[in-house]
Amino acid sequence: MHRLNGRHFALVLLAAGLWLVPRGQVAAQHPQPDVVSGSWELHFSWSVPRVVSVKLTDAVKPKLYWYMPYTVTNKTGQDQLFVPDIYALTDAGDLIQSNKGVPPRVFKAIQAREKNALLERPSRIVGRLLQGANNGRDGVAVWPVPDHDVDRVVIFFGGLSGETHQMYQVKSAGDSGLFEGSYVSLKRLTEMNAALQAANDTAREINPAIAEAELKKLAEAVPTKVLLRKTLMITYDTPGDVGHAAKKPFVLKGKRWVLR
Repeated sequence: MHRLNGRHFALVLLAAGLWLVPRGQVAAQHPQPDVVSGSWELHFSWSVPRVVSVKLTDAVKPKLYWYMPYTVTNKTGQDQLFVPDIYALTDAGDLIQSNKGVPPRVFKAIQAREKNALLERPSRIVGRLLQGANNGRDGVAVWPVPDHDVDRVVIFFGGLSGETHQMYQVKSAGDSGLFEGSYVSLKRLTEMNAALQAANDTAREINPAIAEAELKKLAEAVPTKVLLRKTLMITYDTPGDVGHAAKKPFVLKGKRWVLR
């Protein structure tokens, strides 16, 4: 007699045409933008991130900050609204939004160090970006350095492209980890629903009780509609230990466009 458990049920779903996505792996994956985009895209250049030490008011010792100077130029043929959306993700799990909660004196220290009078405050660079190379603008992304060791930093820079994609995020409560955090299109979501119906029919023939329990878990995975934007992903290794955080180098490992 054949017995069906949660693991076997996952195989039934696979046979029915569904993807198996192991837990913890999807977080490292990002949907890809169009190979040839029909949307506007700004020209973007940046400098390797570096560290600045700033003595804050009433602080016992200076605070360390990562910062990344950049220049954005509009060559799209029409004025664009530039709203940078920048995050740093570390291998320790820190997800830090740039410039959030950063004191004004940190920007002043960076501007003085870079000797760039045209460097704009993060709050001022948001707005209409005029066309032409002569209208390029210099900005900076700033993050507080975590107080623990970090060996890799991934920077996500959004706001450089008008390309967006309507997707569905599917999270499963099933023990198999099916669809955990996956992003799928409406077409693929329809295919998944059809495959679930086929899996239901197959599983009921083997063990109706287990099939009902597992399918109930999957039915609880209500898709969430999300809008993903074309985002530049820049990856750096930061070798060294936390005791030398101020001197740790940023080694570029790659850059690519993703949807986020």
